[in-house]
Amino acid sequence: EAYGWQTISVAEGNDVAASSAAMDAARADITRPSLILVRTHIGFGSPEQDSYKAHGSPLGVEDVKRTKKKLGWPVDPPSGQDDDTQGADNGGWSYAGVELRKQCDGQCIGFEKMAELQDRRFLRNGILESV
Repeated sequence: EAYGWQTISVAEGNDVAASSAAMDAARADITRPSLILVRTHIGFGSPEQDSYKAHGSPLGVEDVKRTKKKLGWPVDPPSGQDDDTQGADNGGWSYAGVELRKQCDGQCIGFEKMAELQDRRFLRNGILESV
């Protein structure tokens, strides 16, 4: 703010509506740069939430199941498909990514464009699986 930037805060990083509103506000002000501050929880939903252990320490099978249950995701993938399935039928999105894509109702365009530019393995193991 001291440098004349528009600063917008999103108190809960998992609030898609608040994040979308912040991005809309940033786009609307074309007279100055914008900075969006988003508060999130490291390892959101996992037993390691808000712990340094959420980085660099993979969750075990049971912790993954607990995390999925807490987030309201299917604990078991559809018949014949595992969480890391990549293929033409889902456009290269992992199962969790496909579910996220359904929920974001067209707001994932940025992820899709980034997927064209980035290594799919990075997206699968990094961004999309952590959302």
